[in-house]
Amino acid sequence: APAPAPFAVELPRGPGGFGFSLQGGPAGVFVRGLREGGPAQRCGCIQVSDELLAINGAPTAGMSHAQALARIRGGGSRLRLLLRRPHGAPPNPLARGVLRLRVGSSPRGEPCFCLVGGLHP
Repeated sequence: APAPAPFAVELPRGPGGFGFSLQGGPAGVFVRGLREGGPAQRCGCIQVSDELLAINGAPTAGMSHAQALARIRGGGSRLRLLLRRPHGAPPNPLARGVLRLRVGSSPRGEPCFCLVGGLHP
């Protein structure tokens, strides 16, 4: 079976950060948890065990846990993530070649979005 398709998420920084925790390191960086009511949970696109492939455009391959955290914390008021759901389809799986934009909002009303779909081999 082909590898699950990556998907992009952009989150606003909330009062307590972006609302998720990490685990892992050079062999792979994964979402460990979501904070109740935080930007990551409110967006609705990120799940525990999703693999982070890139943080603000920087590939996570070979990145340590501390490096991934530093990249997230130093990213400013918005965070761009490229993720892959290791088991199962990404959010709202769609037909080949179709892109869908899922829009949510942070607790402060700032928009966050999740781009899903694309060409699957």
